[in-house]
Parts: sequence; C-alpha cells; structure tokens
Amino acid sequence: MLYKFFHLSNCTFFLLIFATYVFFPIKINSETILQKEKLSFDKCLEVVQTTSEKLLIEPIIEVRSEVFQTAKFVMSDGVLVINCDAKNSELKVLAE
Repeated sequence: MLYKFFHLSNCTFFLLIFATYVFFPIKINSETILQKEKLSFDKCLEVVQTTSEKLLIEPIIEVRSEVFQTAKFVMSDGVLVINCDAKNSELKVLAE
C-alpha cells in the first residue's frame, strides 16, 4: 500500500488524505444543467445565434459531428454551454 511506502501508520495516512480533501477540495462534476428541452437542430442553432447577439459574445463552436454541436460562451463568472443534438432533437443549456 501507499502508506507503507511512505512509512506512515494507517491513522496518519487517513488524516493526511482527509486534510488534503478538506483544504484542497476537487470538483468532480462542475456542470449544472440549466435547461433541457426537445427542439429541432435548426431551431437550436438559432438559439445559439440569438444568445450570441444578446450576450454580445462570440461563442466557441465545437462541431463534434454533423448531428451534434456545442457552443461555449466564456464569461467572467463562468462558461455557458449550449449543446444542440439533431439525433435526439434536443437543446441542453449548461453552466460550467
């Protein structure tokens, strides 16, 4: 085990891991779904365009395939992500 390699007792190893977790927490899943609805792919792309115009921010577009596209709007307080899925006719808005 790792604690034997560093010559630590079980209790000391546990306290070290616990203190690391408390003082340096790691976010495993930092995405929050804000909206999810059925919407055609073309309408979803229109939502991306309208959002860009309202926020006055040009999105970072990631085309993953012909049927799936992600638009990321990077702002000072986080990232707004819009996923357009033609296969499932779905719009998903996430905050990172």
